[in-house]
Amino acid sequence: MSGAVDPIRIVLVEDSPSDVHLLGLSLDQAGLAYDLTLFTDGAAAIAYFESSTTQIPDVAVLDLNVPKAEGADILDTIRRSPRLPPFRLLYSARRKRLRISNV
Repeated sequence: MSGAVDPIRIVLVEDSPSDVHLLGLSLDQAGLAYDLTLFTDGAAAIAYFESSTTQIPDVAVLDLNVPKAEGADILDTIRRSPRLPPFRLLYSARRKRLRISNV
């Protein structure tokens, strides 16, 4: 047995290239093996989570302020999924600090 670990399947809904890069750096620095699926707009993310053939990720990371769909609509779609993944919300707050919230 080689001891290889299956990568963590992550869906990231984020339209900011710098935030995507920052998440990748953080995961790399943590030494995690991961498979990242990126959506830069909400409509594509909704279609992904509504698909019956979608492999549900280990975790979904969601920016509430992405184009083509309201963050609340994306959340509703994820919550309606019979195969609900754990997910985290990314959103800006006062002073443009990044916040992460468990839902």
